[in-house]
Amino acid sequence: TSPDAIVVDVQMPPGMDDDGLRAAKVIRVRYPRVAIVVLTGYRALPAGFDVRGGASGAAYMFKEEAAATPELLGDYVRRAARGERLISEKTAHDVAHDISVRRQLEGLTQAEQEVLALLAEGLTQREIARRRGVAARTVETQAASIYAKLGLRGMDGDMKTLAIQAFMRHAPPKRPAGRGRARRVPSAGLPA
Repeated sequence: TSPDAIVVDVQMPPGMDDDGLRAAKVIRVRYPRVAIVVLTGYRALPAGFDVRGGASGAAYMFKEEAAATPELLGDYVRRAARGERLISEKTAHDVAHDISVRRQLEGLTQAEQEVLALLAEGLTQREIARRRGVAARTVETQAASIYAKLGLRGMDGDMKTLAIQAFMRHAPPKRPAGRGRARRVPSAGLPA
């Protein structure tokens, strides 16, 4: 006999990579009536696991959320076993926020993305202009456009830098090869 539901962590032994997710996919195929509750520390939904797929229920929630509210985890296991498909409210909110941030960043031109990355490194507009080999006024115009598109107008310099760094952590834009020496922007450690 098979269980009604299982709980897997995306990162499980032996590899501590995506072994739990791979196990969930195998279980989904071999035992389509077993509900699967996926726990993760990632802020993004894992690629390749669809809570809507399969004949059984499925749920997705953050590990921190499950640890903080074990009764919610128990409720999700029971509901998934009854065939429901669930994404926790916090997960849905965080994923929607990430999508919103990505859309805002996608609205930037390549030049603006490069300027944004350099601003996140703490460079001044004058330093960015020198590094990129453009006029200071060009960078000033691009920065103003970035601030408008990201809703950062009216903030002082330190607050803008912190806000820009927060944007970069959520969805760092790819910087095109440009003038001057380019530095790699660290990723947020999220799966692609």
